[in-house]
Amino acid sequence: MNLPKDLFRILGGHKFLEVAPTLANKGLTVRYLIANYPLEGELAVYIGDDDKDEEAFEVIIQNSGIAIKVNPEPGNTFAQLRLDSPEEVRQFLKELL
Repeated sequence: MNLPKDLFRILGGHKFLEVAPTLANKGLTVRYLIANYPLEGELAVYIGDDDKDEEAFEVIIQNSGIAIKVNPEPGNTFAQLRLDSPEEVRQFLKELL
């Protein structure tokens, strides 16, 4: 079987190696949603907890949204905000509502 070389991409992980279809890209998905379902007068918020969310963080910020990283460890991220745990996410969402 001859598959196109660009059909899959290799993504790093904390303790694993992930192989995913090239089209399985969170940034492309968010871009598609924003283009096809515009949030007129609404604020887009994206909350993610791993390096695969960085693609989406970039797109959200480019579209004047808020990107939130959930991870207690310091590190580079495109996200503007950081929460340490799922419990903090729940509290944040409760306060937001």
